[in-house]
Amino acid sequence: MALIELELNDINDHVGDSMEFEVSGDVSDPQLPGIGQGVINPVTVKGVAINSGDGILVEATADAKVGLICSRCLEDFQTRLSVPISCEYRKGEAVEESRPEGGRELSWYQGDSIDLSGEVRDQLLLEVPMKPLCDEKCRGLCSQCGINLNHQGCECVFDDIDDRLAPLKTLLKEGEQEE
Repeated sequence: MALIELELNDINDHVGDSMEFEVSGDVSDPQLPGIGQGVINPVTVKGVAINSGDGILVEATADAKVGLICSRCLEDFQTRLSVPISCEYRKGEAVEESRPEGGRELSWYQGDSIDLSGEVRDQLLLEVPMKPLCDEKCRGLCSQCGINLNHQGCECVFDDIDDRLAPLKTLLKEGEQEE
């Protein structure tokens, strides 16, 4: 498994230097809890890294294919997600510290490269819809027989009326007889 690693050799030693990059790799844990297949590796991250003096500022976009389960029909489907990544990486051991200016995430790195896979995974997880749909027009499952209404219809009759609304049904029948 090749992590999403950003080599900093070009900008690590000079404040103000920046570099554009495009890297691909695998997120560290592709299974996103409870949503199906999860991230289908590889993930592509494209952006710019800037040496700010305090650390390396990464502004990028991650593009990934994810496998989800439709919340209406329970079918597996795949879709593409594109998420913004904005994080500042500081060299050294992780220290508990307040968030830097600009409200960006703060992470730590060692050596001459940054592993972006953890931040990418977190942002992808946040981008997954609460109720994923395979299609906006998904008809879902029949509440009576459970058949997938996208593939075929059913013969179920829905005549369950709340007892409190039964008098309204009689009014409706009377109105039809008068016409």
